[in-house]
Amino acid sequence: MLHVPQRSILPAPRLWIPPERPLLAAAPSWYIAGNERGRGAAIIGGGGAAPAWTATANPAIVNNGFGTSTTTFTNQAIGTASADRIVVVFGSSTFNPTTGVTCGGNAMTLAVQSDPAGTQDASVWYLNVTTGTTATIVVEGGIQFVGITVGILTGVTATPTTTAIDPSESGGDPYTTTTALTVPSTGFGLVVLGSNSTAVPFTWNVGTRDFSTTSAGMSIETGFISASGSQTPSISGPGFASTYIAAATWGP
Repeated sequence: MLHVPQRSILPAPRLWIPPERPLLAAAPSWYIAGNERGRGAAIIGGGGAAPAWTATANPAIVNNGFGTSTTTFTNQAIGTASADRIVVVFGSSTFNPTTGVTCGGNAMTLAVQSDPAGTQDASVWYLNVTTGTTATIVVEGGIQFVGITVGILTGVTATPTTTAIDPSESGGDPYTTTTALTVPSTGFGLVVLGSNSTAVPFTWNVGTRDFSTTSAGMSIETGFISASGSQTPSISGPGFASTYIAAATWGP
């Protein structure tokens, strides 16, 4: 009998097909990096939103009469709520500079401050506030005149990119910062001037004024620069006055 050896039958080879990768969802309205875009920098306002600046509140200057170092500005407008909203508070105080600011009970971060050891200052504070359309702003420091204005940024990085100050008590006319800002393309430079002069409004040579507020003993003016590149805030006013400038930039 002829013996024919049987061939072993192996399973047919199987083609491995990797599972499909899920489709990426639409970009969230905000995210925090280190990611590929941020490379470690905090990003707020993702999803391609164009940077925007809106001035929202300009309350009256408060005279504390040397009786307190806490000044409360109740129910200030902070614009439309969004995940990428940065609330910016500009401040100027006399007889003790601003030492802290809260928005809705949450501590704001100091971006820049001129002459913090002097008798008057100018400062810029910021905080990511995602909810609400009004907030109570509390300023610590000044024991005589205290002034603020408020605005919001959207579509920008969470922290400022450059800052500049005019630190001298009487820098002359025009008043300028000692260094230039670098305003990012499509971004903004935000500027505050605090002065003991009440001869307002000042003339903004570089930048656009949003608010001008005065009282019996001080003035505060705030505005923005939208031109990109190297920009030096320049503001003309009384030839001699205790006048300070602080400025910071944000971009996408």
